[in-house]
Amino acid sequence: MHTDMLDLPGVDLVGDLYDPMFFDKLRGQGFKSLLCANLLEHLPDPAAIARRLLELLESGGLLFVTVPRRFPYHAGPIDTLLRPDVAQLHALFPDARLVQGEEVTSMTWWEIMDRSPAALARKLARLAVPFYRPKGWLTVAAHVPWLWRRFSVTCVVLEKCGSLTAKTPRAPR
Repeated sequence: MHTDMLDLPGVDLVGDLYDPMFFDKLRGQGFKSLLCANLLEHLPDPAAIARRLLELLESGGLLFVTVPRRFPYHAGPIDTLLRPDVAQLHALFPDARLVQGEEVTSMTWWEIMDRSPAALARKLARLAVPFYRPKGWLTVAAHVPWLWRRFSVTCVVLEKCGSLTAKTPRAPR
């Protein structure tokens, strides 16, 4: 089941995770596992949502979480620049045991844009007009230092603990 704040194709439930009514709707789904992919860096209070996500799982349920580790600013509509390592991400979920955690390295912006030379040309031309839609210009400008830097993502698999106190985490494999 896919949830989002925007009613887009493929979204099953539309709502705000901070909204108690929407959260109650999710709670009724009986999730055994959840995937939270590249969301926490777009929230003003990621720790609050981390607690809520664990509330949706029964004891022993698994939570798969990804967040950017090394990645440029990307509004959507906000980017709080949360860029945690494995330990910092796990700390947002104190009532969960770390099953696995890793930083995964990916491509560079150049490699992504190389797949579409026209898109790269548009982005680079966009740098010449900072006064036209300044927020969009800032996003493009933020990507320039990343032309040849590799992006990375922090990924963790967490297991919800049975009690309110987190068990000792197992070392990442």
